[in-house]
Amino acid sequence: MINQLAFAGAATKFSGRGKKYAIHIVHTEVTNQALVQLSWLMPGIIPTREDVPSARISPPASYAVPTNGLSVRWYDSSDFGGSTIAPNSVTPQGFNTFAPTIGGDWSSTRPSWGKSMTSGDTFSGRFTGRLKPSCSGIHEFQMLADNVGTLWLNGVRVVSSSGSTKTSGLYLDSGSYYDLKLDYAEALSNASLSLKWKPDCDASSCPPAE
Repeated sequence: MINQLAFAGAATKFSGRGKKYAIHIVHTEVTNQALVQLSWLMPGIIPTREDVPSARISPPASYAVPTNGLSVRWYDSSDFGGSTIAPNSVTPQGFNTFAPTIGGDWSSTRPSWGKSMTSGDTFSGRFTGRLKPSCSGIHEFQMLADNVGTLWLNGVRVVSSSGSTKTSGLYLDSGSYYDLKLDYAEALSNASLSLKWKPDCDASSCPPAE
């Protein structure tokens, strides 16, 4: 709905330069792959239909900023926006978003269907945030990445996986926050990432992040 006017599966015209419209999208998935996409076209300005850019979208006034989770930037290449991507202001080749937890199983698809990601292959993502241990002691980290994933805490490389499960341990202090960075890169075929931890005082689970 846009300004409480409902429409589905068809183009709808709106006018009024400088106006803000309230958008409400309901998406229901039943079976197989899920997809929802919002695009626009502005005659004389944007001649071809494109995804509504993030610069033109803002949260509602009632939006509460998440206190837990991670920032993640996805790139349309497996080298984190390196030399294989040519600058393109019309079709951005990377975008920032929020991740409530680390990882995902994207199978043969991709984290986003916007124009900033053009394929289910050769993409990459960089998760950043902070980690707060629940207790002091040796923390075991287990990663399984298809294709490649690497975790750093405070600049120290902790564990890396490339198609098989890898485990490593590190002493963490419950009174400290640790800068977290996880790089993930997908080459071909299925894409997935899983990171679990086993604190010295707890069972194996997905690590919380801030």
